[in-house]
Amino acid sequence: MAADSGNTFLKEWEESRSVLKTFDDRLHDIRKYGFSFITAFLTATTILFERYIVDPSTGFTGEVFPESIKATILGVTLLLILGLYILDRNYRVFQKAASTRINVLEKLLNIELSDVITQRYRKSLVEAFMTVVYLCFVAGVGLLGLAVLSNSLIYLLTATLIVGLVILILSIDFFVVKFRYGMIDWILDKLECKQGDEVRIILTNLSGKDFPKEALAEEVVMWKFVKQCDNPNKMDNNDKKILRTGVLCKGFQIDPSHNYIWILETKEQGDDKYLDPGIYCIYRRVFTKKGEMLPENKMHPLCRKLRIISKPKDSPPKPTIHRVIMESEPKSK
Repeated sequence: MAADSGNTFLKEWEESRSVLKTFDDRLHDIRKYGFSFITAFLTATTILFERYIVDPSTGFTGEVFPESIKATILGVTLLLILGLYILDRNYRVFQKAASTRINVLEKLLNIELSDVITQRYRKSLVEAFMTVVYLCFVAGVGLLGLAVLSNSLIYLLTATLIVGLVILILSIDFFVVKFRYGMIDWILDKLECKQGDEVRIILTNLSGKDFPKEALAEEVVMWKFVKQCDNPNKMDNNDKKILRTGVLCKGFQIDPSHNYIWILETKEQGDDKYLDPGIYCIYRRVFTKKGEMLPENKMHPLCRKLRIISKPKDSPPKPTIHRVIMESEPKSK
């Protein structure tokens, strides 16, 4: 089972790397063509500096270029920049989800490629620079409007401010990316095992800060292992239906992207009996958005469940050829 689990994780890692590459190519294309289009569009808006649609001539005062049209053109430009940014951000969210999962899997596979790339990416502030590029486009449209408009200037500046704020808000991961279990990832490395096998329960810190914020002041129960349909929140800690518990010791604190592993034994504790075949659930501690730990009586079940199957009975050893010959020979009187 351990080998099968490792192969599954490796295949998932390879698929995640493929997803990451796919969206990276899409991001490259959308930025290449999108930035080129916006730059060309802004260059074409030099027509807004024209005062007249039809120049004045002898006996004709000329036809003035309406400022409402100028404001409309600049407003559409702002919408194009915002639309391009939202599409860009959509791909980046997929990228971040894939890279987060890769970082978790690499801890299990003893690989560090994506972890090193992520560290370099964060330290280089690449994502922040991309946001600044979009904000510069927005500021450019605002300055252009400041130069060519007079009556509609307040409306254009208001629109520019709104678009800039939307881009800033969308660039903050807290509002965009929400993990299934908050900033803590939980893994069962097997969904099925035989009686007597060991199963790893892995907690990974996905936040950019230490977890918890302060070292634990006392020992904390992080998860409880029960049969399906049993609810440990309604049981006493001494209830025999709570088959296993996972504990973090006093003073515990884990660094960003690091993990902590418990070994779940499927053999009965205290004797040589095995846990009965069936489906089992793990209830884990829940954390608020602020990183605060909810009480032990408010644990939530993991989505992944463990199925334990019967251990095959030991079959008698097959007789060797020498043994067969010895048994077939007539016994001497």
